[in-house]
Amino acid sequence: MALADDIHKLGADTRAALVAVLDYYYQSRTVWKLIEDDVGTGRRFTSRNPAKGTVADQAEIVPRIEGYLDNYLKPATFQQVLTTFEAFVFDLLARWLTAHPGILLRKQVELGTVLDAPDKDAVLRGVIEKELNDVKYRRVADWFDYLRKLVGVPGPSADAAAELAEAKAGRDVLVHNKGVVNAVYAAKAGVKSRYAPGDILELPDPYFRDVTDRVEAVVADTAAAVAGRA
Repeated sequence: MALADDIHKLGADTRAALVAVLDYYYQSRTVWKLIEDDVGTGRRFTSRNPAKGTVADQAEIVPRIEGYLDNYLKPATFQQVLTTFEAFVFDLLARWLTAHPGILLRKQVELGTVLDAPDKDAVLRGVIEKELNDVKYRRVADWFDYLRKLVGVPGPSADAAAELAEAKAGRDVLVHNKGVVNAVYAAKAGVKSRYAPGDILELPDPYFRDVTDRVEAVVADTAAAVAGRA
């Protein structure tokens, strides 16, 4: 597959994955609302947790619905959206470097890595993986600076990159710090920081929608721009 076509496909597949996870989120909310409505009309049921053997009926479950949605479903969806975005960025960079290996010509490789590799392609994959791992631990703005230097495309605006940096910092707080904001969040979020250390991270609906819309737009625009340079 030609590089441009591969990048177009990556963008389309990523956007489809974003739509799928948001469909899951909103459809799940609908199902929970239907359950709540059914109970209001007299529906009775029980649910068993086979891992722990606990059983709950509708009287216990319905009061928990909002907590399930806000504390579990929405954070999980938010994390998946940001993970999908991150995977897109680094899959895109990997495709470009694979197609243009001369960019990495001056990178040093340990002799043991070369001797252990089955062929030249494996060596190249290892070099690319190390290069991108180094980039991954930088700021989101640095990801797009790297892309600009690599491909020569403008990338998202500084404001859009800052919004994505804050969202990724929030994702990291949810994953690594149980939703409690810390100094690492403040450093990563920068000018778009929404909280102070010690606060509990929240995902209000307007913010949640803005982030998901921003991610989809950046994926679409970036894929189109890079494919146009391929």
